[in-house]
Amino acid sequence: MKKLPTLIFSMALLAALPAAAAERLLELRLEGAEAVQVHNLVGTARLLPGDGALIIRARVTADQQEVADGIQLSRNDGRNGVEVVVAYPDKISRIRYDGEEFRRLDATLDYHGRKMRVTSSGGERVRVDLEILVPADRVVELRQGIGEIRAAGVQANVALTSRYGAVQVTDGMGRLAANTGSGRIAVTGFRGDVKTNTGSGTARLENVLGRVEAKTGSGGVSLRGVDGDIVVQTGSGGVRLSDSVGALQARTGSGSIRIEELTAGPELNLSTGSGSISLAGDLGAVRDLVARTGSGSVRLESSTPLSLSVDLSTGSGSFRVDSPALSNVESGRRSFKAVIGAGEGTAKISTGSGSIRITAP
Repeated sequence: MKKLPTLIFSMALLAALPAAAAERLLELRLEGAEAVQVHNLVGTARLLPGDGALIIRARVTADQQEVADGIQLSRNDGRNGVEVVVAYPDKISRIRYDGEEFRRLDATLDYHGRKMRVTSSGGERVRVDLEILVPADRVVELRQGIGEIRAAGVQANVALTSRYGAVQVTDGMGRLAANTGSGRIAVTGFRGDVKTNTGSGTARLENVLGRVEAKTGSGGVSLRGVDGDIVVQTGSGGVRLSDSVGALQARTGSGSIRIEELTAGPELNLSTGSGSISLAGDLGAVRDLVARTGSGSVRLESSTPLSLSVDLSTGSGSFRVDSPALSNVESGRRSFKAVIGAGEGTAKISTGSGSIRITAP
């Protein structure tokens, strides 16, 4: 692994910042720290691969030099690792945030026993932008109040949380947990298990080698190139998946589910309160399939022969099963049962209002 220079603050993070009357640079080296938890209230954070000691660098910008001088990196050593807190002067209770990602912001956050109000107007203009150099195989948890988090090329177990702000991870390895209360999450290139959660915002994951769990309260989920079992849940938002391998569970309160080029594992469980379900790929290994929608059509298209006993039902809609290996057919106005191939697995598909179609060679 290449050794990074002593001062490498990313110009990409800093160039967009407005000029301030006061600036201050801080650095904390954590020799031998295997597990580190970092807390910051306002700013941005970037994680990069490091070598040897874990290093935290902070750029403080403020309107007043007195405020900038009052901000410290506070270290606390405990049984479970090292905790580092960006400590703000006691006199500050309201901060004006000048980031571009939130045009209008007024939030009150609990920050280490203090109520801190952050707005887009009024208060002290101050921010702390972090750069964290993470050696391989460490455990790092970053908790940010407001601002974007980025990680690139980090080979460690990381948990990244922003209350208000996007989280972006590229070319990582280890275990990843990415969370935001309001903002998007994007993961591109990761070897290891990934868990993402957004309260409000989309989640996009590409080229992940490992198990994926993606959850949004409000926002769609898009996945491509995942090699591992997948669990997806959205309160409101569609699910899109392509070019992936593994078992799949996908549930949305409102939104369509569209799956293409899936090499399916033995279990598929798809559910939406309102929206269509479309599933295409190699479904020959499926042995337990459930697909439900309150309102919308269901369409399954397998590129390989199926081996399923199917049980289809609809409140209002039609059935169509196109397969040369069809037997034991029982067809009614609102239900359809049959065996496709050897019938080694089961498929239960239902829709409150909509048609059901299955196609297989």
